Amino acid sequence: MKKDKLIHLKLSLARLIIDIVRKFLFFLLYLFYSDINTKKHSFIITESFYTPWKLDKKFQETLKQIKKNTKCDFYRLYNLWQLIDEVSHLNGDIIEIGVWKGGSGCLIAKKIALLNLKSKIFLCDSFTGIKKTSKKDPYFKDHQVSDTSKETVIALIKKMNLKNTKVVKGIFPDDFKNSFKNKKFAFCHLDVDSYNSTKDCYNWVWNKMVKNGVIVFDDYGYHTTEGVTNFVNKIRKNKDNFFSYNLTGQAIIIKR
Repeated sequence: MKKDKLIHLKLSLARLIIDIVRKFLFFLLYLFYSDINTKKHSFIITESFYTPWKLDKKFQETLKQIKKNTKCDFYRLYNLWQLIDEVSHLNGDIIEIGVWKGGSGCLIAKKIALLNLKSKIFLCDSFTGIKKTSKKDPYFKDHQVSDTSKETVIALIKKMNLKNTKVVKGIFPDDFKNSFKNKKFAFCHLDVDSYNSTKDCYNWVWNKMVKNGVIVFDDYGYHTTEGVTNFVNKIRKNKDNFFSYNLTGQAIIIKR
């Protein structure tokens, strides 16, 4: 009994400390983003401590190579890294739409190479910034986040000696409606920041996904990309998928 009481006391104190830290950090965040909706947003701190990415030497080595070429934090990157393991048995290629400077895409490509998969990864971007913003996207506007180029991504691919990677330039899916006709995908990473762009890319890729294929929506959990959140909340109700929200901010949809 005394041991149980001590366990509960430690848990209560830990949760109190975490709650105080969470509220303080959210207050600091609010100073930068005063338009944030406090009714549906908060600073997320979990109560778990297991951090497998610290033990994964290959991930850590790859992270050092790509970290300057991505806006994704290492939580999201490790989630992508692990998910490639989960789809490695599926017969299909891999696609990332919304590449920026190629960091996350090259990390995925490296994991494919380490697993000796036959899958090819297509890194797709207009390289001219965000597209198709509307009133559903209150934060970003067209052509923002354009500080990149196809050459920047190719340089990273060459630096990492990746052989399974193709960079595709253009607006998706508008410029590629007659391309990829016979392609099937086991994994798709969508990171395009706006409602309409996410909707169009999802509608384009969904029928090309194999059964049990995975789509990761990078922008789901962020108040700056609420258009993406709203779109995913609509399709998550469809009966042809399984939905999961990861506390990294990513939404994961698996094709049934």
